[in-house]
Amino acid sequence: MGFLASEAWITDWLWGLPLIVLASVMHVIGLGAIELGIERSLRRAKRVRGHLATFVAVAGATVLSATALHAIGAAVWAGAYLWLGALPDERSAMLYSIGAMTTFGHASLHLSDRW
Repeated sequence: MGFLASEAWITDWLWGLPLIVLASVMHVIGLGAIELGIERSLRRAKRVRGHLATFVAVAGATVLSATALHAIGAAVWAGAYLWLGALPDERSAMLYSIGAMTTFGHASLHLSDRW
């Protein structure tokens, strides 16, 4: 249990928690904006024929927006990994970040031993 009380562990969490909160707030705001866009699109669609085309357009825009939102979140984490020196370059940091988000991971990418 001593490792939980270590100063390094506490410091790591003090750095990590604001980043977790920032990423979560970004996602909530982004998903809210996406939802508002869907509502507007569907209100307009009621006045227009061609519901299938509208549905496909709204679904496509929703998926694209959610993907962009996740990419932004991954980039924020990648920036943190780079800033802290946990990964050597932008490509590795982004790939690791996306892997961590998807829980897929990458066989040859690992954080430095300190992290």
